[in-house]
Amino acid sequence: MTKETKAGLLFSVAVFAAAAFGTFHPDTRSFFTESFGSTLYGLPSWLFIGLVTMILITPVFPLGMHLMKLALANGKHGAGKAGLLLSVIDIPKNRPELRISQKVVFAIALYFFTLVAGWIIFAESKGI
Repeated sequence: MTKETKAGLLFSVAVFAAAAFGTFHPDTRSFFTESFGSTLYGLPSWLFIGLVTMILITPVFPLGMHLMKLALANGKHGAGKAGLLLSVIDIPKNRPELRISQKVVFAIALYFFTLVAGWIIFAESKGI
């Protein structure tokens, strides 16, 4: 297992675990019950929403691996948020194989922005 794969997997598991913790936290569960009722499709609403959330965030696994591949292969920009963003944007000309990882990162980022925007629109329309 390469260094990029290990770092990407660690990143992905951390993001997934944070989302799972936030979704299944008791305060969040009570919010889901108040917002959506006690059951959805025969399951407690907090469990149904939690499972759907886990399914929707599964693209975090390839995102982490491709993001770390870019960051570690193009480390000239340094650590931190700005360095990571520059590593994704500025692919060296002599590393064309990194273009696929760049496209994957951009596609998954677009997916998440669309997902968040959809949730905001839905929540606003329901008055949540």
